[in-house]
Amino acid sequence: MNPYMAYYAVNTKISAKKRNAVNETKLSSMMECDTIDQVTDFIKTKYGLAGLISDARSNVRLFRDDVEMLLTRYMVHEVEEMLHYFSGPYKDFLRVFLMKFEIADLVMMLRIISRKEEVTGIRDHLVHSAAYSRLPFDKLADSKSTDGFIENLKGTPYYTSLKTVTGNDEVKRGFDLEMKLQLLFYKTLMKKAAKLDKKDFCSAMEIIGTRIDCLNVQWIYRARAYYDISPEEILIYSLQGGRRLKTNILKRLVYSKDMDELRQLSNRHMRFRIFGSDADIRKNLDDFFYTYLEGRKKDTSIGKVLWYFFTLDKAIKNLVAVTESIRYKLPRKEMGKYLIHKAKRAEVMH
Repeated sequence: MNPYMAYYAVNTKISAKKRNAVNETKLSSMMECDTIDQVTDFIKTKYGLAGLISDARSNVRLFRDDVEMLLTRYMVHEVEEMLHYFSGPYKDFLRVFLMKFEIADLVMMLRIISRKEEVTGIRDHLVHSAAYSRLPFDKLADSKSTDGFIENLKGTPYYTSLKTVTGNDEVKRGFDLEMKLQLLFYKTLMKKAAKLDKKDFCSAMEIIGTRIDCLNVQWIYRARAYYDISPEEILIYSLQGGRRLKTNILKRLVYSKDMDELRQLSNRHMRFRIFGSDADIRKNLDDFFYTYLEGRKKDTSIGKVLWYFFTLDKAIKNLVAVTESIRYKLPRKEMGKYLIHKAKRAEVMH
């Protein structure tokens, strides 16, 4: 028996939580709402998140950013709760998922600073874990420049990654900083995963590697289609550790002769029609990843916890999409186009 993980307690906890935020049936019912006020009431009552909303502000009317912020805080709470069932290298590994929310806050603050706006007003919008984060957010909020912001990160894991990013072009520098933070997150995740028992390490790396594959395809396609970025730089910012897209295949994608070849190679190596009739590749990749993830929901290893974390992330994305659709009074039959679905059998290439 693994001394670092309470398997039975974790499985029981996740089984109970599946009835709440990750419940797809509730999402379908929420799509019947006509107003944002109805959405607010639905999230409070049907999802059992009344406390979360009431604690945020009184008489709240939810808009897209509100929903995303509040539900992200809910996800932070869920990760924090799950940590109580682990110790040693397992707790260290799962704590890395809280970095994602620290990074979200850092990116938001960096963008505001680059636009020469006041950072102090965003404290109410931060989503990081107050219980586990050791970053000096008050000090960071007082930063007057990007350089000052980075200096205020000295003594944290982020400083070494960001201090080498220089340049006068604020847009380009901001892009480089955000990419460095994403690279750091996945490097840290894989480093901590290496200390798990073999079975759990393999399970974790399969799930994380599949997610990395999706992020790399999306990154390479967008970098080539919309931005003037050299192949060498595209490769530098591609994530290592993918399950199907190893370094040699990443190079083939990056140096493919044109966009048609890139699409064909991506479909072939991912064994999924990422580039089909739907032009939204991010949604297509999400459909692919979460369809794959469904096969891990009965996992008896650490994969079960990762299944829950990622599935909760999917639920939040769908809740935000529905709220935005209702806000703009999108016809119900159109809403489904913006939701993450299980992939069709025909889209999977064996």
